[in-house]
Amino acid sequence: MKISIRGILLCVIVALLYAGLIYASGGNSLCHVRILTGLPCPGCGLRSAFNALCAGDLYASLKFHPFLLTLPFLAIILLFRAHPKIAPIYANRYLWIAYFVALFGFYIVRLCAFFPNGPYPMVWIHDCIIVRLYEALSLLL
Repeated sequence: MKISIRGILLCVIVALLYAGLIYASGGNSLCHVRILTGLPCPGCGLRSAFNALCAGDLYASLKFHPFLLTLPFLAIILLFRAHPKIAPIYANRYLWIAYFVALFGFYIVRLCAFFPNGPYPMVWIHDCIIVRLYEALSLLL
Protein backbone atom coordinates (compact mmCIF):
# COMPACT_ATOMS: atom_id res chain seq x y z
CA MET A 1 0.00 0.00 0.00
CA LYS A 2 1.39 3.37 -1.02
CA ILE A 3 0.29 6.51 0.77
CA SER A 4 0.49 9.66 -1.29
CA ILE A 5 2.66 12.23 0.45
CA ARG A 6 1.22 14.92 -1.82
CA GLY A 7 -2.31 13.93 -0.75
CA ILE A 8 -1.45 14.11 2.93
CA LEU A 9 0.36 17.42 2.43
CA LEU A 10 -2.65 18.81 0.56
CA CYS A 11 -4.97 17.76 3.42
CA VAL A 12 -2.69 19.44 5.97
CA ILE A 13 -2.54 22.65 3.90
CA VAL A 14 -6.32 22.73 3.48
CA ALA A 15 -6.82 22.13 7.21
CA LEU A 16 -4.40 24.94 8.08
CA LEU A 17 -6.07 27.34 5.64
CA TYR A 18 -9.47 26.46 7.07
CA ALA A 19 -8.23 27.00 10.62
CA GLY A 20 -6.79 30.36 9.53
CA LEU A 21 -10.12 31.38 8.00
CA ILE A 22 -11.96 30.45 11.19
CA TYR A 23 -9.49 32.48 13.23
CA ALA A 24 -9.59 35.46 10.84
CA SER A 25 -13.40 35.52 10.73
CA GLY A 26 -13.66 35.66 14.49
CA GLY A 27 -15.71 32.46 14.49
CA ASN A 28 -18.40 33.83 12.18
CA SER A 29 -19.98 31.68 9.51
CA LEU A 30 -17.72 30.60 6.67
CA CYS A 31 -20.56 28.97 4.77
CA HIS A 32 -20.88 30.65 1.39
CA VAL A 33 -24.49 29.49 1.00
CA ARG A 34 -25.44 31.03 4.35
CA ILE A 35 -23.56 34.28 3.69
CA LEU A 36 -25.26 34.62 0.29
CA THR A 37 -28.82 33.43 0.99
CA GLY A 38 -29.24 33.41 4.76
CA LEU A 39 -30.27 29.74 4.52
CA PRO A 40 -28.30 26.93 6.12
CA CYS A 41 -26.66 24.49 3.72
CA PRO A 42 -26.65 20.69 4.17
CA GLY A 43 -23.29 20.94 5.92
CA CYS A 44 -24.21 23.77 8.28
CA GLY A 45 -23.49 22.78 11.85
CA LEU A 46 -20.51 20.53 11.08
CA ARG A 47 -17.99 22.95 12.58
CA SER A 48 -20.09 23.37 15.72
CA ALA A 49 -20.50 19.59 15.90
CA PHE A 50 -16.73 19.18 15.60
CA ASN A 51 -16.09 21.76 18.33
CA ALA A 52 -18.60 20.04 20.65
CA LEU A 53 -17.03 16.65 19.94
CA CYS A 54 -13.57 18.04 20.71
CA ALA A 55 -14.96 19.37 23.99
CA GLY A 56 -16.20 15.86 24.79
CA ASP A 57 -19.91 16.60 24.38
CA LEU A 58 -21.15 13.86 22.05
CA TYR A 59 -24.83 14.75 22.59
CA ALA A 60 -24.32 18.38 21.52
CA SER A 61 -22.21 17.22 18.60
CA LEU A 62 -24.98 14.93 17.36
CA LYS A 63 -27.51 17.71 17.89
CA PHE A 64 -25.53 20.12 15.70
CA HIS A 65 -24.94 17.62 12.87
CA PRO A 66 -24.98 13.81 13.20
CA PHE A 67 -23.21 13.34 9.85
CA LEU A 68 -19.96 14.52 11.45
CA LEU A 69 -19.43 10.96 12.65
CA THR A 70 -19.35 9.74 9.03
CA LEU A 71 -16.52 12.07 7.99
CA PRO A 72 -13.64 9.93 9.34
CA PHE A 73 -14.92 6.98 7.30
CA LEU A 74 -15.22 9.17 4.20
CA ALA A 75 -11.69 10.46 4.75
CA ILE A 76 -10.33 6.92 5.03
CA ILE A 77 -12.15 5.88 1.85
CA LEU A 78 -10.85 8.90 -0.04
CA LEU A 79 -7.27 8.74 1.25
CA PHE A 80 -6.84 4.99 0.76
CA ARG A 81 -8.99 4.51 -2.36
CA ALA A 82 -6.13 2.70 -4.14
CA HIS A 83 -5.92 0.03 -1.42
CA PRO A 84 -7.32 -3.31 -2.70
CA LYS A 85 -9.82 -3.58 0.17
CA ILE A 86 -10.96 0.06 -0.05
CA ALA A 87 -11.13 0.37 -3.86
CA PRO A 88 -14.42 -1.57 -4.21
CA ILE A 89 -16.05 0.64 -1.59
CA TYR A 90 -14.76 3.78 -3.33
CA ALA A 91 -16.00 2.50 -6.71
CA ASN A 92 -19.47 1.60 -5.41
CA ARG A 93 -21.67 4.23 -7.02
CA TYR A 94 -24.76 3.13 -5.09
CA LEU A 95 -23.03 3.67 -1.76
CA TRP A 96 -22.19 7.27 -2.68
CA ILE A 97 -25.70 7.90 -4.00
CA ALA A 98 -27.20 6.47 -0.79
CA TYR A 99 -24.90 8.63 1.34
CA PHE A 100 -25.81 11.85 -0.45
CA VAL A 101 -29.51 10.99 -0.55
CA ALA A 102 -29.36 10.43 3.23
CA LEU A 103 -27.46 13.71 3.74
CA PHE A 104 -29.87 15.77 1.66
CA GLY A 105 -32.87 13.92 3.07
CA PHE A 106 -31.71 14.76 6.59
CA TYR A 107 -31.19 18.37 5.49
CA ILE A 108 -34.71 18.65 4.07
CA VAL A 109 -36.29 17.10 7.17
CA ARG A 110 -34.26 19.36 9.45
CA LEU A 111 -35.10 22.40 7.33
CA CYS A 112 -38.84 21.62 7.32
CA ALA A 113 -38.93 20.83 11.04
CA PHE A 114 -36.84 23.66 12.47
CA PHE A 115 -36.27 26.50 9.99
CA PRO A 116 -36.37 29.53 10.42
CA ASN A 117 -36.60 29.79 14.21
CA GLY A 118 -35.19 26.45 15.27
CA PRO A 119 -32.01 25.67 17.11
CA TYR A 120 -28.72 26.62 15.51
CA PRO A 121 -27.87 26.07 12.65
CA MET A 122 -31.50 26.10 11.47
CA VAL A 123 -31.92 29.85 11.87
CA TRP A 124 -32.40 32.59 9.30
CA ILE A 125 -29.48 35.00 8.90
CA HIS A 126 -31.05 38.39 8.20
CA ASP A 127 -27.78 40.07 7.23
CA CYS A 128 -27.18 38.02 4.09
CA ILE A 129 -26.13 39.37 0.70
CA ILE A 130 -29.49 38.73 -1.00
CA VAL A 131 -31.40 40.64 1.69
CA ARG A 132 -28.94 43.53 1.51
CA LEU A 133 -29.27 43.64 -2.30
CA TYR A 134 -33.06 43.56 -2.07
CA GLU A 135 -33.05 46.41 0.45
CA ALA A 136 -30.68 48.45 -1.72
CA LEU A 137 -32.83 47.88 -4.81
CA SER A 138 -36.04 48.73 -2.95
CA LEU A 139 -34.52 52.08 -1.95
CA LEU A 140 -33.76 52.84 -5.59
CA LEU A 141 -37.26 51.95 -6.82
